[in-house]
Order: sequence, then C-alpha cells, then structure tokens
Amino acid sequence: MSGVSPSWTGAFETGDGILINDGTGGGWYVLNSAVNGVAGDDQRVLLGQFTTDGQLSGSMRIQVFPGGDTEMDLRYVATFGTPDCGCTDPDALNPDLDAAYDDGSCQYPGCTDPDADNFDASADVDDQSCIYSGCTDPAADNYDPQATVFDGSCLFYGCTDPLAGNYDALANANDGSCDYAGCTSPSAANYNPTATLDDGSCLFEGCTDPGAANYQPGANSDDGSCLFPGCTNPAADNFDNGANLDNGTCIISGCTDPAADNYNPAANNADDSCAYLGCTDAAADNFDAGANTDDGSCLFGGCTQMGACNYDPMANDDNGSCTFPVDEYGVDYVDCTGACNTDSDGDGVCDEAEVPGCMDNAACNYAPAATDDDGSCETLTCTGCTDPAADNYDATASIDDGSCVISGCTYPTAANYNPDANLENGTCTFGGCTNPMAINYSALADVDDGSCILLGCTDPAAVNYDPAATL
Repeated sequence: MSGVSPSWTGAFETGDGILINDGTGGGWYVLNSAVNGVAGDDQRVLLGQFTTDGQLSGSMRIQVFPGGDTEMDLRYVATFGTPDCGCTDPDALNPDLDAAYDDGSCQYPGCTDPDADNFDASADVDDQSCIYSGCTDPAADNYDPQATVFDGSCLFYGCTDPLAGNYDALANANDGSCDYAGCTSPSAANYNPTATLDDGSCLFEGCTDPGAANYQPGANSDDGSCLFPGCTNPAADNFDNGANLDNGTCIISGCTDPAADNYNPAANNADDSCAYLGCTDAAADNFDAGANTDDGSCLFGGCTQMGACNYDPMANDDNGSCTFPVDEYGVDYVDCTGACNTDSDGDGVCDEAEVPGCMDNAACNYAPAATDDDGSCETLTCTGCTDPAADNYDATASIDDGSCVISGCTYPTAANYNPDANLENGTCTFGGCTNPMAINYSALADVDDGSCILLGCTDPAAVNYDPAATL
C-alpha cells in the first residue's frame, strides 16, 4: 500500500493519531501486482480497518480497475460516519438496507405454535402455516377439530374382543364393555373370572359315585377322588382290584423268619415257604445240613484241569491234586499210561527218546544204549584175541578172530594137561608115585599124586605099626 501527500502512513503504521481534514485529504492505492487488492471468494476487498474511541466519519472515493484493466475503471463515493444499526438480512420480513450493523431485530415468518407439527423456533411472525396431526373424523370419540392432517389416531370405543357376546367390529379401542358368558361361581371348578353372564355351565367337582366312601351329592363333575376302602397291595392274598384306599386288611403270605434267605418283611401270614440256601448234596465238601434249597454252591474237591491224568469231571473246586505224565514218568511225551504219544517206528521207544547207533552186539561199534539202528555197525577195527588167558590177548579187541595163542601142556595124560592150550611149551607134568619105597613107584612120575602104596602094619595098636604104610 502506498500513500500520497501529505503522508500519514508513517503515523498509521506506528499507531499514532492521524488527522486528514484539509481540502486535499489523503489517499492510498494498491498496484495490479498487490495481492491485497484482489477480491477473495467473498468478492470483497478490505479498504481499511480503524479503531477509535471517538467518532469516525468522512467520505471515500473509490476507483476500481476490474481485472486490472486500466482502460476501464469504476468509480464510487462511499460515506461513513455514526454506524446505522438494524436488520441487515435481505431475506427477513424487515430488512434495513441502510443499516450497517445487524442489531438482531430481523423478523422471520413461520409456525410459532409449539403444539404444531411444524413448529419453527426461529420464526417471529406466525404466517398461519401451522400443521396439526390428529383425528379428523367427526364420528370418532377423539375427534380433534384443530387437526389439519389425518394421522390414523381416531378411536372408536366399544368391545373389541371377538369372543365377547357384544363384540363391535367397528371398535378399535376397548372400553371395558365386553360381556362374556360362562361360569360366574367362584367355587366352581370352571369358574371364569372374566365371565359377566352366568350360562349355567358351572362344574362342581367331587365324588359322584354313591357307592364310594366319600360320595358328594352336590357334585356334578366326577374328579376321580372317589375312595373305595380295601386291600390295595397287588402282592396280597386278598388284593381288591376295585379298592383305591388301603384299609389295612391285606393278608400277605410268605416267609416270616428273618433268618431265611427269602424272608419277606411284608409278610404277615407264615406259609412254611422259608428257604434256607446252601449246599444240599451230602457228598459235597461244603454240605450244609441246615439248607433246604440248593443254591448251586456245592464244592467237590478234585482235579479240574482237563488233560490231567487224574482229571475229575465231577470236581468244581480244584484242590491242587492234578498230576500229569511228566509228574508220573518225568517226561512230557508220554500219556498217562506211560505209552508214547509218538512212536513212528513202533519199537516201543518214543520218538523223543530214540538213541541212534549200532545195535549189533557183534560189531566193533556196538552201542548198548542205542534204540534205533542207524546202519553204522562195522567189524574191522576191533578184531583180535579177546581171551585174557591167551599169550597174545588184545584188551582193545571186541571181536575174537581166532588168533589167540595159549601155551601150556597139550598132553592129555599129563597132570597139568591144559585142554585150552594150543601151543606146547614143555611144561607137562605126569602124576604118579614118586616114593621109591612104594610098591607102585614110577620112575616117570614127576608129580606125586598120592597114589603110592606102602606095605606095612596099619594097625596103630600093633607093636610094629607103620604110620607110612597104606596097605
């Protein structure tokens, strides 16, 4: 902004007082390039802003170059002085085109009735535009003569219950006038508190059977309460199917002994039916002499394992006495009689006990323990002289091959003749009388055989008795 003479812009900028009251006055202008000389969105340009504690008045000539075109200018004269207040809104009912400031006095038309549907709180003058919703039907009980718009709220009072005797199909608001037919007696079973007219339908419940103990003459509706005394226990001997009130007359036959297994605490008539459970078989280990009803508990001790040699099919209590072939024979491949379970060759020796080997006792490898000849017999490796008396006895030979040599006296007449000798070794001795005094003395005898005959007195009593004499 630039000023003209006399210059007042300096004092203005510093906030000092300014006085422009001569014939020339003062002025300011903005160039085309100054942004503060271009209107904004509100199409306004701020010409000046003054603050004063006095009165500000004067006039202002304004020259405008639209769009910066210097060939075209617009000129105005604006005067200002004491502010003129009033309604500055041109849309108000009372606009004041001379007012500089709005003083809040503007008046606006509209509906000013708060009860109206379109009440306008900003309206100052009622323009008769108020709208009132309500019932516009003069025949309705809630007809609203002020209403201008029908809102469906019309009420037609009457009985709205289709079940009522005086139901009004046109009514839409129940006025409590409905009449209901029904039982109006509070003591009746079908008492209807909503009923207003008694139609004779009242039901008075009770026992209607004259034969019942609690028969009620005034009842007209049987409620199943009739009582017929009698025995009501189906288990009783004298059960009465028609009774529904037990009178304590029931007779129940049964066992009355608390010690019995079938003791019936409800029984009041003993019928000798008491059962005492236990084992009734005298042959059982647990025979119970006091039992009269066998309960299957009898125990018969014995071997219960099938397959055992002493299995007892009658036993049901295993006493650990079972024996098996292995217990009897020490092996498990025989049956309870000792017979082989498997004997393929039928030789009486079980397959599991068979001992293969040479069974020929004349063979060199004869195996006395063998039970199954395996064809291994041979006679070559064990031949020799098997006679311990032979000169060439072979202790390792088991088959005699006739080679034995026995040396000795081979003369049958010799005293030491050896009939087994097959080799004369010159050892023969001949027996005979070797006493030259004997009458049968033999010079060839080299072994006295006690055959000498000595002549002499053999009588010990004789004086010439000769103890050596034999004849």
